[in-house]
Amino acid sequence: MKIQARHGSRYRCLVGNLAFLFAALLAVGSVEAQPFHRSYGRVDQFGGLTSVAPTQAPGAIASGYFNLDYTQGVLLKVQPDGTLAWVKAYGETLPSAVRQTAAGTFVWTGIGHLGLPPRFAPIVVEVDPTGAVLWSRAIDFPLPDGTPADQAYGRFLEIDPKDGGYWIGGEIWRQAFTDSEPWVAKLDRSGTLLWAKIMSFPESARFLSIFPALDGGVIGVGQIWLKNAVGALESRMLAVKLQADGSLDWAFRHLVHNADQGRSWQWLADLDRDPRFTRKESAVVGTVTNFCKSIPSVPCDPVRSAALVATLDETTGMLTQSVGLFSLVQPATSGETIAMDLTQEVNAVGGEVQGDELESREGLLTLLGAGNRVPRTAMLYGDGSGPFAADLGSLALYRNAPDRGYLFLMNEIDWSAPSSTLRRDLVQTDLAGKSGACESKTAVATFEAYLDRFGVQPAPRDGKQAEISLEAVPAEIPDEPCKSCPPERGARTEQSTKPGASASKAFPTTLLPGIPGAPEGRRADTPLLVLPLKPGVEK
Repeated sequence: MKIQARHGSRYRCLVGNLAFLFAALLAVGSVEAQPFHRSYGRVDQFGGLTSVAPTQAPGAIASGYFNLDYTQGVLLKVQPDGTLAWVKAYGETLPSAVRQTAAGTFVWTGIGHLGLPPRFAPIVVEVDPTGAVLWSRAIDFPLPDGTPADQAYGRFLEIDPKDGGYWIGGEIWRQAFTDSEPWVAKLDRSGTLLWAKIMSFPESARFLSIFPALDGGVIGVGQIWLKNAVGALESRMLAVKLQADGSLDWAFRHLVHNADQGRSWQWLADLDRDPRFTRKESAVVGTVTNFCKSIPSVPCDPVRSAALVATLDETTGMLTQSVGLFSLVQPATSGETIAMDLTQEVNAVGGEVQGDELESREGLLTLLGAGNRVPRTAMLYGDGSGPFAADLGSLALYRNAPDRGYLFLMNEIDWSAPSSTLRRDLVQTDLAGKSGACESKTAVATFEAYLDRFGVQPAPRDGKQAEISLEAVPAEIPDEPCKSCPPERGARTEQSTKPGASASKAFPTTLLPGIPGAPEGRRADTPLLVLPLKPGVEK
């Protein structure tokens, strides 16, 4: 039976991070990542990469899937130079996230084929360092009428730093693509389900990320759909916290104040906390689309979108220190993931920028000062040739010497090719962002953003554990170095920073060379001026 993932139609990829090596790090000795840029699979064989995470020793673990007559999930053990140590396949599954445990094993989540009547359910699997299955579990969820859900997905997995157990999360599709419910489950280290909660809102909602809270609970962020005055659907930012026993702590939806509420779509995509950060706060990143600036005499730009970067207070659910981040050379900027690195005092924000009328996109990585949110540098990843899509699915920070650096997936679709060629790329950079991938500096700016907050109240339902049996079998996926960058692209990477304008006195603009294909009015030598927005209100 073929697995069809509704939410997986967009080829997710993982774009990476840049950072600078500061004096504090140099004091304990310089460490060097081993940058690489490799492509995996053949067009007719490998479906794609879904996630990547650094391992305790230099190297990484990645998940993906074959897409032949049916879907077959795979794990890829990646060596420090990007070559593959081993690949294992796991039946009719579709993995979505993988992590390494303190014991050196790997735990992954996704969806798998479950029971009678046949349906697809979230699964959690632990494998040994060679990929052999140690145990596998499934979570069975009911629909509101009590019947088993046949479209329940596992998307996210985090290891609880307090007890070594596992947080997993995802969504259930009730009827249509726009009719979903988020869920979260807690398992102990042996894979036994402690509890599973579905959060049923009157509106459709889903999580895009989950993260352990410092008090033992879990936070989920994502989006919730509402109908506007004319009955059309819009999405708003959603944040929910459950306590350690699965009871609801708080739930809020957030709205960027003064956005064009008739057209804007807003969501929170990811949150992260540096392990050294012991206060009950995490960094969160999201996107505000069709952003309309409330500036007199300046017409609304209907194609502009901006990334939102804020601090989430885990105790109250408040979003504070909010700034908007956008590209000065592209009409749209999207924030998809964030990695905090307090050793270097930066928030690394990954996403994408959308190009000209040809719909070309490139992966975007921006380093923001963790305290003042001032852009330190920004870089685009992609060959600049367009039209193609290169988006950032998730972002991983390699914290351990001797391989300290950033990891990201970058699945590029070249729409100009006769067969719409899909490249499944894995990239590792050093702390300066150098990777061997096609990269160039770009211009970004920030502005103050204010948020309205509204309380929401989900109705919880319980899930239960089910049995599922999986076996690991060897598989092969070709890997090879990616094509070299065009000469003019590589040369542009070395250009110096140009002087630029300031979006406001507190939030200066970082101005770096632009990229080809951007409209003339968006180039770095003609920056946009975005003024601070008016304060929002809490409701």
